[in-house]
Amino acid sequence: MTKHSDVHHAIAKLLTIPGADSIIEGHQWRHEADREHELIFALLTRAISLPESDVRVIANRLKFVGLLDLDEWAELPGASDREQDVLERRTHDILVESGVDDHEASRAVGAIREVATALRQNYDGKVQRLLRKYGDQMVDSLVDKFELESLSKDETREAFAYWLQNVANLPIFIGRPSTARFCEMHNMTVDQLIRAADDFNVNVAILDDLIHGWIGALDAKNEADRNKNDNRKDEL
Repeated sequence: MTKHSDVHHAIAKLLTIPGADSIIEGHQWRHEADREHELIFALLTRAISLPESDVRVIANRLKFVGLLDLDEWAELPGASDREQDVLERRTHDILVESGVDDHEASRAVGAIREVATALRQNYDGKVQRLLRKYGDQMVDSLVDKFELESLSKDETREAFAYWLQNVANLPIFIGRPSTARFCEMHNMTVDQLIRAADDFNVNVAILDDLIHGWIGALDAKNEADRNKNDNRKDEL
């Protein structure tokens, strides 16, 4: 599925509807690449014996100069010696220039390369797929442990997924009825919708809210149109 597919186009339109900005700004992780960078920062704090405030500055510097693209790092095991040397050398040089000793800089470079490779091998290079896998498992476990008589199983699942979205910022889908309607209207499956969102590195929790709002606005417009038509019939 390319980024020019109808599914990708539908997501692109959602991201540009009126009010989308306010919904997007309400989420901590608006772009999944930010979670990748936070993962790299966490690794660097273990590899480098500098204060975390200094490590944060170093991580931001690496990001700014374009050295934290995990897709590029994941390609290194099969890349040419020169390609490996350029990416690793530049990263190593910036670390040393920033006050990291040579041994720790080498450890940091190795950690970035290894985590990028593992992400590619196990989660198609997407950190959100890692988080979603275990987030969904948490939802399944919670639904099993909390057998709520007051709610249906689907409602319980939606509630726990919504909770984990809010308190843990996990990139999991709630699975609202509005999502099913949106997918049916656009001739797509939920899996296709999620995969396209991952291609864009869009947080699916944001997509959840955008779809819910879009369906709500559509229903309100349809209701207003029906009322207008009914009023015209009465006047006749």
